[in-house]
Amino acid sequence: MGDMQGFHPGSLLEAKRMAYRKVFASRGSTAISQDLEREGLQMASLDMEWEMEKELEEPGGLDHFQLECVEHQPMETSSSGAMDPDLEPIQPSASPHGRFQRLQEDPNYTSHFSRTMPKSQRRSGACIAKYLLAGAGVFFLGLLIGLYTHRAEKQPEISNQSTDLLERVVQSITAEKIQALQREFQATTSEEDRVKGLAQKWEELGLKNVQLSSYNVLLSHPGPRPNTIVDMTTKHCYLPSGHSCDTWGNPSYSTEQLFAMATYSAVGTLEAEVVDVQYGSSEDLRRIRAEMNVTNKIAVLKLGQAPLLYTLSRLAEMGFGGSLLYVEPCDVITEQEIWWKAFGVTLNPGGDPSTPDYPSTDRSYRADRRNLTSLLVQPISTSLAKVLLYAPAMGIGRPCVPLAMTPPSERKIVNLTIGSQTSYGKVHNVVGYLRGKINPDRYVLVGGRHSSWYEGTAADWSGSAAAVTQIIESITAQARAGWQPDRTIVFCSWGGSALGNIGSFEWGEENRLVLESRAVAYVSLHSPVRPRGPQSTASPSLLQLASDIGKVNPTPQHTPYSTLLTS
Repeated sequence: MGDMQGFHPGSLLEAKRMAYRKVFASRGSTAISQDLEREGLQMASLDMEWEMEKELEEPGGLDHFQLECVEHQPMETSSSGAMDPDLEPIQPSASPHGRFQRLQEDPNYTSHFSRTMPKSQRRSGACIAKYLLAGAGVFFLGLLIGLYTHRAEKQPEISNQSTDLLERVVQSITAEKIQALQREFQATTSEEDRVKGLAQKWEELGLKNVQLSSYNVLLSHPGPRPNTIVDMTTKHCYLPSGHSCDTWGNPSYSTEQLFAMATYSAVGTLEAEVVDVQYGSSEDLRRIRAEMNVTNKIAVLKLGQAPLLYTLSRLAEMGFGGSLLYVEPCDVITEQEIWWKAFGVTLNPGGDPSTPDYPSTDRSYRADRRNLTSLLVQPISTSLAKVLLYAPAMGIGRPCVPLAMTPPSERKIVNLTIGSQTSYGKVHNVVGYLRGKINPDRYVLVGGRHSSWYEGTAADWSGSAAAVTQIIESITAQARAGWQPDRTIVFCSWGGSALGNIGSFEWGEENRLVLESRAVAYVSLHSPVRPRGPQSTASPSLLQLASDIGKVNPTPQHTPYSTLLTS
């Protein structure tokens, strides 16, 4: 072994080269050099295997190998020389056949290891994502704050010029002028003559392209005699106002009793027990359903905030056959006004019932919808409701005690007779235009009604028509002086309003495409004159404008139609 210590594979290679020169001297130099090079490559591979074996057999060789691999990574190590904890060590594969045999079998042996992404790189990627999300959030927050600040700074205000114009228009509208127009409208008898005179008046005041449109629609009206309620216990007959049927024919209120009805109600006669359902809420109906069978009975219903037709549909689903409607005296300011008051209601939610969602033109399809509910519906006065409910002297005074049925000794059975009728008739609308200057193709509509609940009550419709006409007269006077609105103002007077806004619905359905694309706002003057002063409501988009106008002109003469001047 001592002789082999100095032996190196390089000396063996040199000896072989000398032997080749002696033995094969006669061969060509080209072949010899190729053999020598081939032999040199084999010896070099033996040298590499020898060195690898030697390193792996040395103590700590594997640790040295791992550290050497770590040193070649771009990561920095700690000052103590310890391995970076974020790096996972390379796990060399082990072969049961020995290292040299494994190298010969699989040249890719040393590359059989896997390494995941370092933890520090993963943490840095997560931090970058967090910073990006935080930056995006701050950006959008700043954008929203800037947008809100910009809108707050650009809040529309009524200019001094508009304020002066508003004052001039309001000052020119007086009660005397409206009453004079009212007397002029009352001089006509039929509604068709009234709307023709109204259209002519608007043209004289300066409106352009005044149009008169008519629609053939299904109308509901009373029969030859008023509806009645008979107490089968006492055999006493009541009119809807609570007065005795013997008073029918009194000219002081015969027409009022005749039109105390529910339009588009089912007709006929029903004799049944009355049931107090209060407002017909879900809680009230659950209580009634748990107490009794209500099939073909008559519900005594208070008028509430829920849509009437919806409440009646729920009563019909429960099995009721009829309904008596009344106003709770605790829900009004002065209950004495409604104690003996006969009134009418409409069950029509809007438009011609026979042509839902499309205009009533000559060739329109007509659906059979003469009755919008299967119930016999009749409005009654509060005094009659108190009698039918066996209620004590409640509903008067403060604090007010609501009306409610007390447990009687016997059931209250009544006979209800409804004789209203339906037929097709004409409703008329009048529409006039005041052209705008900046945006003439954008429309602000101002509408009132000229139809009445029943024929002969000109005061019921002429108040609204007279007020709209007086507004037109005041505004066109300013237009003749040089003023012009920014947008086109469309003045409208509707027919069939008392039966469910039939005229306005039909006109809107006929002009739906234009209104959806060009209408800006609608100002309703359905009841512009009220005994307790002006009252106005607005959609959310117009609340600020209505508030600004109220601050500019807080006098009693301020009315909702002032909003059209700033349009």
